[in-house]
Amino acid sequence: MSNQNEPTLLGIAQRILKLENEKAEIGEIIKEVYSEAKNAGYNDKVLKRAIKWITLEEKDQKKILAENEMFDLYVAQMDLPL
Repeated sequence: MSNQNEPTLLGIAQRILKLENEKAEIGEIIKEVYSEAKNAGYNDKVLKRAIKWITLEEKDQKKILAENEMFDLYVAQMDLPL
């Protein structure tokens, strides 16, 4: 037996669909903001990396920094131009 207060499968599906539509709308708005940044002279790819960096946990940031340091070391040891 189901409790009248429990959500129905149809109700849950409708909520999910509504949220998916909102997510798509927000995605379009985000694209527009990146376009604005690009039109203002900012590099949108670098901006995306910066946004991703902000959302990373500290341990992941440290891992990336360590990898970048190692990459720089390898480039220097191989006498490659940066």
